[in-house]
Amino acid sequence: QYNWKASDIQKLQKIKAFLGQNAEHFYTIEQLSKEYAINVYKLKKGFKDLFGMGVFEYTAVVRMETALELIKNTELSLKEIAFQVGYSAPSSFTVAFKRHFGRSPRSFKSSS
Repeated sequence: QYNWKASDIQKLQKIKAFLGQNAEHFYTIEQLSKEYAINVYKLKKGFKDLFGMGVFEYTAVVRMETALELIKNTELSLKEIAFQVGYSAPSSFTVAFKRHFGRSPRSFKSSS
C-alpha cells in the first residue's frame, strides 16, 4: 500500500475529471503525465489505487455510460453515437458496447 501525498491525489483527481469530460479523445499515459506533472508510475499506480481501475479502463467506462445515455435519450443513430463517444469505426463501438453491457446497442435503442 503506497502512502499517497495530497498533491498527488489532487493531480489524479484532476486527471480523472479531465478524462471524464474528454473521454471521446485518446490520451496516452505519457501525455497525461506531462500535462499534469506527475510521473508515469504514480499516474498508473495511483489511478488504479484511488479509483479501482486503470486510466484506459476508466475512459472506456465513461464512453460506454455516455453512449448508453445517448441511446436512451436522443434520436442519434448508433453510428453518430459511436463517433460522438470516440470510436472511428461503428463496428468497434458495437463490440466494446456488447462486451461492457452484455447486449448490443441496438437492443437498448429498440427498448427505449
